[in-house]
Amino acid sequence: PVAIDVVEKKDIQDGQLQMTLSESLIRVPGITAQNRTQSAQDPQISSRGFGSRSSFGVRGIRVYVDGIPLTMPDGQGQPGIVDLSAVKNIEVMRGPFSALYGNSSGGVIQMLTADAPKTPEVGGTVMFGSYDTKRQIMNATGTSENIEYLLNVSNFETNGYRDHSASNKQQATAKFKINFSEDTKLTTLVNWFEQDAQDPSGLPRVAVTGAAAAPSAFRNPQGVANAVINADTRVSRNHTQVGFNLEHTFNEHNTLNVMTYVGSRENTQILATNAQGTNARSSNISREFYGTDVRWDNKGDIAGKAYILSAGLNYGKSKDARMDTNILAAGVPVNVANRDEDNIVDNFDQYVQGKLSILDNVDIHAGARHTKVQLKVKDNLTTVNGDNSGSVEYKKTTPVIGAVWKVTPTFNLYTNYGRGFETPTFIEAAYNSVNNGVPNLNLKPSQSRNFELGAKAFITDNTQVNLNLFRITTEDELV
Repeated sequence: PVAIDVVEKKDIQDGQLQMTLSESLIRVPGITAQNRTQSAQDPQISSRGFGSRSSFGVRGIRVYVDGIPLTMPDGQGQPGIVDLSAVKNIEVMRGPFSALYGNSSGGVIQMLTADAPKTPEVGGTVMFGSYDTKRQIMNATGTSENIEYLLNVSNFETNGYRDHSASNKQQATAKFKINFSEDTKLTTLVNWFEQDAQDPSGLPRVAVTGAAAAPSAFRNPQGVANAVINADTRVSRNHTQVGFNLEHTFNEHNTLNVMTYVGSRENTQILATNAQGTNARSSNISREFYGTDVRWDNKGDIAGKAYILSAGLNYGKSKDARMDTNILAAGVPVNVANRDEDNIVDNFDQYVQGKLSILDNVDIHAGARHTKVQLKVKDNLTTVNGDNSGSVEYKKTTPVIGAVWKVTPTFNLYTNYGRGFETPTFIEAAYNSVNNGVPNLNLKPSQSRNFELGAKAFITDNTQVNLNLFRITTEDELV
């Protein structure tokens, strides 16, 4: 009983640059995906309003690739690490049942990489465009005995439409699926990317039209502010992640799934800290993260009524070593640290979800997830603003319930209700409103109540209709 859509491969890759999710997600109702048209910032993605508070990056929505999370325990998401040229489809879930994915799950986006064919295939794509834009993709996939494999590498370069917007990005994806037997399978997924991008920043309307110009007369759409040039604003990133997924079927009723992942990320950004760009700061975040999810699935009959039950445990941890350094003061190079701290976040969740067919054409779905998230700051620079170490813990149980009435095989009605919550990320808790050097650990998590009515119907063989009416009430929204 959920609003869920699938974006297919042809809509992800055909005629697309395959650089950002916003190219494909705009086809999904309820989703807003804004492309910043510059590589220094991730797209802003919102699902029924969740995530819209983020001026850049992904918050409030959980992102996965082949079941492996790309969202950290505090709610920060990095969908850009996945090469869309290796993705076969994208599943997008909205509505109350998203809450079963824990913290910051106002919506769920899952990218699924391509399956290997039985016979080996080798392919390549080359694209060229304006402003010295070019992209090359090479891939190899196939099956060798009991191992299915996929290898995909790509390179992207551009000088950018705007001044000071050149970028380059290299990515690699490797997936190996080992079929030990019909009952036991192990999938290994490796994602890697490296990126360098100039940051042209934004401009007010008057800067591109001129003070006396009509609002529609853009005289300098390619320009940038002087601060961008003086501070040489830019970003460098690299990210490596390895995930394992082991699935074992004991019998026709019971299956065990164990997923674990580990990775690291480096992010260095140069920012102007005054309007002229004569003052600038380097912000570096060095991240290590890992996690695991263990899930048991059981299906059978109770008094002649079919059921499916899933229960599991989830743990994740991320540690950011953050160093902010003033590198430019009044136009003169300097090297003065103003932040040196460790940001540590972990979560421990327990969840259960089930479906019971109370009638041949009526299913009841229900579930609950208990989440505990802890944010911890360890201040290593006590000479500037004192010792600002501290920690905060959030706990929440998010229940959901829903029902599906299969009026006919091609026409379903459904309803559901659920509660969700969202903690502040470390980026949002980095500063308080009084002293810029002190993290704000007093922020409360936002809490939401979600209600939805929906209908799904196949009108003809090539026409499908979805209708959703929903109401979301959120308290303590983070702004």
